[in-house]
Amino acid sequence: MAVRSPLSAQAIHTSNAMFLWMLYKIPHTTPPFLPLPDPLDMPIDLRDLRNFLSVAAAGSISRAAEMQHMTQPALSVLIRQLEEQLGTPLFERLPKGVALTDAGERLRAHAKDILRRTELAYEEISQQARVPSGQVAIGLPQSLARFLTVPLVSEVLSRWPQIRLQIIELSSGYIPEHLQKGEIDIGMTFGQDERRDLHYTHLIDEELVFISAASRIRQHLGPAGLRRKTIRLAEMGDFPMILPTRTHSLRIRLDDYLQRAGQRLAIAAEVNTTPQLIGLAASGVGATILSYSSVVGDSSSAEVRVLHIEKPRLTRSVYFCTNPSTPKTMAVMSVMRLLVDTVKTLTADGTWPTHMAD
Repeated sequence: MAVRSPLSAQAIHTSNAMFLWMLYKIPHTTPPFLPLPDPLDMPIDLRDLRNFLSVAAAGSISRAAEMQHMTQPALSVLIRQLEEQLGTPLFERLPKGVALTDAGERLRAHAKDILRRTELAYEEISQQARVPSGQVAIGLPQSLARFLTVPLVSEVLSRWPQIRLQIIELSSGYIPEHLQKGEIDIGMTFGQDERRDLHYTHLIDEELVFISAASRIRQHLGPAGLRRKTIRLAEMGDFPMILPTRTHSLRIRLDDYLQRAGQRLAIAAEVNTTPQLIGLAASGVGATILSYSSVVGDSSSAEVRVLHIEKPRLTRSVYFCTNPSTPKTMAVMSVMRLLVDTVKTLTADGTWPTHMAD
Protein backbone atom coordinates (compact mmCIF):
# COMPACT_ATOMS: atom_id res chain seq x y z
CA MET A 1 0.00 0.00 0.00
CA ALA A 2 1.54 3.30 -1.03
CA VAL A 3 2.28 6.04 1.48
CA ARG A 4 0.46 9.10 0.31
CA SER A 5 3.05 11.66 1.41
CA PRO A 6 6.82 11.54 1.98
CA LEU A 7 7.93 11.16 5.59
CA SER A 8 10.81 12.86 7.35
CA ALA A 9 14.25 11.29 7.52
CA GLN A 10 13.70 10.49 11.19
CA ALA A 11 10.42 8.73 10.40
CA ILE A 12 12.15 6.70 7.70
CA HIS A 13 14.97 5.83 10.08
CA THR A 14 12.40 4.71 12.66
CA SER A 15 10.67 2.52 10.07
CA ASN A 16 14.08 1.13 9.06
CA ALA A 17 14.80 0.17 12.65
CA MET A 18 11.49 -1.66 13.02
CA PHE A 19 11.97 -3.29 9.63
CA LEU A 20 15.45 -4.60 10.42
CA TRP A 21 14.53 -5.94 13.83
CA MET A 22 11.70 -7.98 12.23
CA LEU A 23 13.88 -8.98 9.31
CA TYR A 24 16.47 -10.39 11.71
CA LYS A 25 14.03 -13.27 12.31
CA ILE A 26 14.58 -14.45 8.72
CA PRO A 27 17.01 -17.42 8.60
CA HIS A 28 20.32 -16.40 6.99
CA THR A 29 23.96 -17.37 7.00
CA THR A 30 25.09 -14.84 9.61
CA PRO A 31 25.81 -16.64 12.92
CA PRO A 32 23.20 -15.67 15.53
CA PHE A 33 25.88 -14.65 18.03
CA LEU A 34 27.14 -11.79 15.85
CA PRO A 35 25.81 -8.35 16.87
CA LEU A 36 22.99 -6.92 14.79
CA PRO A 37 24.14 -3.91 12.73
CA ASP A 38 22.85 -0.53 13.80
CA PRO A 39 19.54 -0.17 11.86
CA LEU A 40 20.02 3.57 11.44
CA ASP A 41 23.21 2.95 9.49
CA MET A 42 21.47 0.70 6.94
CA PRO A 43 20.52 2.41 3.64
CA ILE A 44 17.15 0.62 3.25
CA ASP A 45 14.13 2.93 3.10
CA LEU A 46 10.43 2.75 2.37
CA ARG A 47 11.01 3.18 -1.34
CA ASP A 48 13.07 -0.02 -1.36
CA LEU A 49 10.19 -1.87 0.26
CA ARG A 50 7.67 -0.50 -2.24
CA ASN A 51 9.90 -1.54 -5.15
CA PHE A 52 10.30 -4.99 -3.65
CA LEU A 53 6.54 -5.44 -3.15
CA SER A 54 5.84 -4.24 -6.68
CA VAL A 55 8.12 -6.94 -8.15
CA ALA A 56 6.65 -9.57 -5.80
CA ALA A 57 3.10 -8.69 -6.88
CA ALA A 58 3.90 -8.54 -10.61
CA GLY A 59 6.07 -11.66 -10.67
CA SER A 60 8.27 -9.84 -13.16
CA ILE A 61 10.83 -7.06 -12.85
CA SER A 62 9.94 -5.65 -16.27
CA ARG A 63 6.19 -5.49 -15.47
CA ALA A 64 6.92 -3.96 -12.07
CA ALA A 65 9.18 -1.38 -13.70
CA GLU A 66 6.31 -0.31 -15.98
CA MET A 67 3.98 0.09 -12.99
CA GLN A 68 6.62 2.08 -11.09
CA HIS A 69 7.41 4.22 -14.17
CA MET A 70 11.03 3.07 -14.14
CA THR A 71 13.30 1.33 -16.58
CA GLN A 72 13.79 -2.40 -16.15
CA PRO A 73 17.60 -2.16 -15.69
CA ALA A 74 17.22 0.51 -13.01
CA LEU A 75 14.75 -1.58 -11.01
CA SER A 76 16.93 -4.68 -11.43
CA VAL A 77 19.86 -2.79 -9.93
CA LEU A 78 17.75 -1.62 -6.96
CA ILE A 79 16.51 -5.15 -6.25
CA ARG A 80 20.04 -6.53 -6.52
CA GLN A 81 21.31 -3.87 -4.12
CA LEU A 82 18.56 -4.74 -1.64
CA GLU A 83 19.53 -8.41 -1.79
CA GLU A 84 23.19 -7.51 -1.26
CA GLN A 85 22.34 -5.32 1.71
CA LEU A 86 20.34 -8.12 3.31
CA GLY A 87 22.85 -10.81 2.40
CA THR A 88 20.28 -13.20 0.94
CA PRO A 89 18.43 -13.69 -2.38
CA LEU A 90 14.86 -12.44 -2.31
CA PHE A 91 13.83 -13.68 -5.76
CA GLU A 92 14.51 -16.77 -7.79
CA ARG A 93 15.17 -15.76 -11.40
CA LEU A 94 13.06 -17.87 -13.77
CA PRO A 95 12.98 -18.07 -17.60
CA LYS A 96 9.79 -16.00 -17.46
CA GLY A 97 9.69 -13.69 -14.48
CA VAL A 98 10.73 -14.15 -10.87
CA ALA A 99 9.45 -16.00 -7.81
CA LEU A 100 9.96 -15.21 -4.14
CA THR A 101 12.45 -17.24 -2.14
CA ASP A 102 11.62 -18.25 1.44
CA ALA A 103 13.39 -15.13 2.69
CA GLY A 104 11.46 -13.07 0.14
CA GLU A 105 8.14 -14.48 1.37
CA ARG A 106 8.97 -13.43 4.90
CA LEU A 107 10.14 -10.01 3.83
CA ARG A 108 6.91 -9.49 1.87
CA ALA A 109 4.81 -10.00 5.02
CA HIS A 110 7.00 -7.65 7.06
CA ALA A 111 7.23 -5.03 4.29
CA LYS A 112 3.45 -4.88 3.84
CA ASP A 113 3.03 -4.50 7.59
CA ILE A 114 5.68 -1.76 7.81
CA LEU A 115 4.16 0.27 4.96
CA ARG A 116 0.67 -0.16 6.35
CA ARG A 117 1.70 0.96 9.82
CA THR A 118 3.67 3.87 8.39
CA GLU A 119 0.63 5.07 6.49
CA LEU A 120 -1.54 4.67 9.59
CA ALA A 121 0.95 6.71 11.62
CA TYR A 122 1.06 9.42 8.97
CA GLU A 123 -2.72 9.61 8.70
CA GLU A 124 -3.25 9.64 12.46
CA ILE A 125 -0.68 12.34 13.15
CA SER A 126 -1.56 14.49 10.15
CA GLN A 127 -5.31 14.56 10.82
CA GLN A 128 -5.16 17.90 12.56
CA ALA A 129 -8.77 18.65 11.67
CA ARG A 130 -9.79 15.16 12.88
CA VAL A 131 -11.57 14.43 9.63
CA PRO A 132 -11.69 10.69 8.80
CA SER A 133 -9.69 9.96 5.68
CA GLY A 134 -7.81 7.13 3.99
CA GLN A 135 -8.69 3.68 2.73
CA VAL A 136 -11.13 1.33 4.50
CA ALA A 137 -11.69 -2.17 3.08
CA ILE A 138 -14.68 -4.29 4.12
CA GLY A 139 -14.99 -7.99 3.26
CA LEU A 140 -18.59 -9.20 2.89
CA PRO A 141 -20.18 -12.46 1.74
CA GLN A 142 -22.39 -11.99 -1.31
CA SER A 143 -25.68 -12.46 0.56
CA LEU A 144 -24.76 -9.69 3.01
CA ALA A 145 -23.27 -7.38 0.38
CA ARG A 146 -26.60 -7.18 -1.44
CA PHE A 147 -28.14 -5.47 1.62
CA LEU A 148 -25.21 -3.45 2.90
CA THR A 149 -23.27 -2.16 -0.13
CA VAL A 150 -25.62 0.58 -1.33
CA PRO A 151 -26.43 2.16 2.06
CA LEU A 152 -22.81 1.93 3.24
CA VAL A 153 -21.26 3.47 0.13
CA SER A 154 -23.92 6.19 -0.05
CA GLU A 155 -23.53 7.15 3.61
CA VAL A 156 -19.73 7.12 3.58
CA LEU A 157 -19.59 9.34 0.48
CA SER A 158 -22.08 11.72 2.10
CA ARG A 159 -20.42 11.91 5.54
CA TRP A 160 -16.73 11.38 4.82
CA PRO A 161 -15.78 12.14 1.20
CA GLN A 162 -12.10 11.72 2.07
CA ILE A 163 -12.55 8.04 2.94
CA ARG A 164 -11.72 5.61 0.11
CA LEU A 165 -14.20 2.82 0.83
CA GLN A 166 -13.73 -0.64 -0.68
CA ILE A 167 -16.46 -3.29 -0.54
CA ILE A 168 -14.93 -6.68 -1.39
CA GLU A 169 -17.16 -9.72 -1.89
CA LEU A 170 -15.53 -12.80 -0.38
CA SER A 171 -16.63 -16.23 0.72
CA SER A 172 -17.21 -16.18 4.48
CA GLY A 173 -14.48 -18.78 4.99
CA TYR A 174 -11.80 -16.57 3.38
CA ILE A 175 -12.57 -13.39 5.32
CA PRO A 176 -10.61 -14.32 8.51
CA GLU A 177 -7.50 -15.01 6.41
CA HIS A 178 -7.79 -11.66 4.64
CA LEU A 179 -8.24 -9.90 7.99
CA GLN A 180 -5.20 -11.58 9.50
CA LYS A 181 -3.06 -10.65 6.49
CA GLY A 182 -4.20 -7.02 6.74
CA GLU A 183 -5.80 -7.10 3.29
CA ILE A 184 -9.15 -5.90 4.71
CA ASP A 185 -9.96 -3.83 7.80
CA ILE A 186 -13.43 -5.13 8.66
CA GLY A 187 -15.24 -8.38 7.90
CA MET A 188 -18.57 -10.08 8.39
CA THR A 189 -18.71 -13.86 8.62
CA PHE A 190 -21.12 -16.70 9.33
CA GLY A 191 -18.87 -18.35 11.89
CA GLN A 192 -15.86 -17.90 14.15
CA ASP A 193 -12.49 -19.20 12.96
CA GLU A 194 -10.86 -20.22 16.23
CA ARG A 195 -7.54 -20.82 14.49
CA ARG A 196 -7.04 -17.10 14.04
CA ASP A 197 -6.62 -14.40 16.66
CA LEU A 198 -9.53 -12.19 15.63
CA HIS A 199 -12.24 -10.34 17.53
CA TYR A 200 -15.80 -11.45 16.78
CA THR A 201 -19.07 -9.73 17.73
CA HIS A 202 -22.35 -11.64 17.28
CA LEU A 203 -24.56 -9.18 15.37
CA ILE A 204 -27.61 -10.94 13.92
CA ASP A 205 -29.27 -14.32 13.44
CA GLU A 206 -30.62 -15.14 9.98
CA GLU A 207 -33.51 -17.55 9.51
CA LEU A 208 -32.84 -20.50 7.18
CA VAL A 209 -35.71 -21.56 4.91
CA PHE A 210 -36.62 -24.44 2.59
CA ILE A 211 -36.80 -23.49 -1.11
CA SER A 212 -38.37 -25.64 -3.80
CA ALA A 213 -40.39 -25.54 -7.01
CA ALA A 214 -44.16 -26.04 -6.58
CA SER A 215 -43.96 -29.25 -8.63
CA ARG A 216 -41.54 -30.83 -6.16
CA ILE A 217 -43.71 -29.83 -3.17
CA ARG A 218 -46.79 -31.34 -4.81
CA GLN A 219 -44.88 -34.53 -5.59
CA HIS A 220 -43.56 -35.09 -2.07
CA LEU A 221 -46.13 -33.37 0.19
CA GLY A 222 -49.27 -33.73 -1.94
CA PRO A 223 -51.59 -30.99 -3.25
CA ALA A 224 -52.18 -29.74 0.30
CA GLY A 225 -48.47 -29.00 0.53
CA LEU A 226 -48.90 -26.07 -1.84
CA ARG A 227 -50.97 -24.28 0.84
CA ARG A 228 -48.44 -24.81 3.58
CA LYS A 229 -46.21 -22.09 5.03
CA THR A 230 -43.94 -24.36 7.04
CA ILE A 231 -42.10 -27.67 6.77
CA ARG A 232 -40.45 -29.88 9.38
CA LEU A 233 -36.86 -31.02 9.02
CA ALA A 234 -38.01 -34.63 9.06
CA GLU A 235 -40.24 -34.02 6.00
CA MET A 236 -37.30 -33.02 3.79
CA GLY A 237 -35.85 -36.52 3.60
CA ASP A 238 -37.64 -37.44 0.36
CA PHE A 239 -36.65 -34.31 -1.54
CA PRO A 240 -33.53 -34.36 -3.74
CA MET A 241 -31.44 -31.65 -2.09
CA ILE A 242 -28.86 -29.36 -3.67
CA LEU A 243 -26.69 -27.85 -0.97
CA PRO A 244 -23.30 -26.10 -0.67
CA THR A 245 -20.19 -28.25 -0.27
CA ARG A 246 -19.17 -29.54 3.16
CA THR A 247 -16.58 -26.79 3.72
CA HIS A 248 -19.11 -24.01 3.12
CA SER A 249 -20.21 -22.16 6.27
CA LEU A 250 -23.91 -22.77 5.57
CA ARG A 251 -23.37 -26.49 5.00
CA ILE A 252 -21.38 -26.76 8.22
CA ARG A 253 -24.31 -25.18 10.05
CA LEU A 254 -26.83 -27.49 8.37
CA ASP A 255 -24.80 -30.62 9.08
CA ASP A 256 -24.66 -29.62 12.74
CA TYR A 257 -28.46 -29.30 12.86
CA LEU A 258 -28.94 -32.62 11.06
CA GLN A 259 -26.54 -34.45 13.38
CA ARG A 260 -28.24 -33.13 16.50
CA ALA A 261 -31.68 -33.98 15.11
CA GLY A 262 -30.59 -37.43 13.92
CA GLN A 263 -31.84 -36.65 10.40
CA ARG A 264 -30.37 -37.25 6.94
CA LEU A 265 -31.03 -35.53 3.64
CA ALA A 266 -30.74 -36.97 0.13
CA ILE A 267 -27.95 -34.83 -1.37
CA ALA A 268 -28.30 -34.87 -5.16
CA ALA A 269 -25.61 -32.27 -5.92
CA GLU A 270 -23.44 -29.63 -4.27
CA VAL A 271 -23.26 -26.02 -5.50
CA ASN A 272 -21.72 -23.09 -3.60
CA THR A 273 -23.26 -20.05 -5.31
CA THR A 274 -26.56 -18.68 -4.02
CA PRO A 275 -28.07 -17.53 -7.38
CA GLN A 276 -27.44 -20.96 -8.91
CA LEU A 277 -28.97 -22.73 -5.92
CA ILE A 278 -32.12 -20.63 -6.27
CA GLY A 279 -32.17 -21.20 -10.03
CA LEU A 280 -31.84 -24.97 -9.62
CA ALA A 281 -34.68 -24.99 -7.08
CA ALA A 282 -36.85 -22.87 -9.39
CA SER A 283 -36.27 -25.25 -12.30
CA GLY A 284 -37.37 -28.24 -10.22
CA VAL A 285 -34.00 -30.00 -10.29
CA GLY A 286 -33.95 -30.16 -6.50
CA ALA A 287 -34.74 -28.28 -3.31
CA THR A 288 -32.30 -26.27 -1.20
CA ILE A 289 -31.92 -24.46 2.12
CA LEU A 290 -30.73 -20.85 2.26
CA SER A 291 -31.11 -17.81 4.47
CA TYR A 292 -34.45 -16.09 4.08
CA SER A 293 -32.66 -12.86 3.19
CA SER A 294 -30.90 -14.61 0.27
CA VAL A 295 -34.14 -15.32 -1.56
CA VAL A 296 -36.08 -12.15 -0.74
CA GLY A 297 -35.98 -9.87 -3.75
CA ASP A 298 -34.15 -12.37 -5.97
CA SER A 299 -35.42 -12.35 -9.57
CA SER A 300 -35.91 -16.12 -9.47
CA SER A 301 -37.80 -16.11 -6.16
CA ALA A 302 -41.20 -15.71 -7.88
CA GLU A 303 -40.71 -19.18 -9.37
CA VAL A 304 -40.07 -20.95 -6.06
CA ARG A 305 -41.98 -21.69 -2.89
CA VAL A 306 -40.37 -20.67 0.38
CA LEU A 307 -41.35 -22.64 3.47
CA HIS A 308 -40.28 -21.71 6.97
CA ILE A 309 -38.57 -24.57 8.78
CA GLU A 310 -39.88 -25.67 12.16
CA LYS A 311 -39.07 -28.40 14.65
CA PRO A 312 -36.36 -27.25 14.84
CA ARG A 313 -36.24 -23.68 13.59
CA LEU A 314 -32.97 -23.21 11.71
CA THR A 315 -30.85 -20.06 11.93
CA ARG A 316 -27.27 -19.02 11.25
CA SER A 317 -25.31 -16.39 13.14
CA VAL A 318 -23.63 -13.41 11.49
CA TYR A 319 -20.51 -11.96 13.10
CA PHE A 320 -18.74 -8.63 12.82
CA CYS A 321 -14.99 -9.25 12.98
CA THR A 322 -11.73 -7.29 13.13
CA ASN A 323 -8.04 -7.98 13.71
CA PRO A 324 -7.12 -6.71 17.20
CA SER A 325 -3.41 -6.55 16.31
CA THR A 326 -3.98 -4.07 13.46
CA PRO A 327 -4.04 -0.36 14.39
CA LYS A 328 -7.34 1.32 13.56
CA THR A 329 -7.42 4.72 11.86
CA MET A 330 -10.17 7.19 12.55
CA ALA A 331 -11.61 6.25 9.16
CA VAL A 332 -11.77 2.56 10.07
CA MET A 333 -13.35 3.29 13.45
CA SER A 334 -15.95 5.57 11.83
CA VAL A 335 -16.91 2.96 9.22
CA MET A 336 -17.07 0.23 11.89
CA ARG A 337 -19.67 2.22 13.84
CA LEU A 338 -21.58 3.04 10.66
CA LEU A 339 -21.66 -0.62 9.62
CA VAL A 340 -23.19 -1.72 12.93
CA ASP A 341 -25.72 1.14 12.84
CA THR A 342 -26.66 0.26 9.25
CA VAL A 343 -27.32 -3.37 10.18
CA LYS A 344 -29.54 -2.23 13.06
CA THR A 345 -31.49 0.16 10.81
CA LEU A 346 -32.04 -2.37 8.01
CA THR A 347 -33.17 -4.98 10.53
CA ALA A 348 -35.50 -2.62 12.40
CA ASP A 349 -37.31 -1.32 9.30
CA GLY A 350 -37.70 -4.78 7.76
CA THR A 351 -35.46 -4.15 4.75
CA TRP A 352 -33.26 -7.01 5.92
CA PRO A 353 -35.56 -9.85 7.08
CA THR A 354 -33.57 -10.95 10.10
CA HIS A 355 -33.23 -10.01 13.77
CA MET A 356 -30.47 -8.68 15.99
CA ALA A 357 -28.69 -11.13 18.26
CA ASP A 358 -29.77 -11.24 21.90
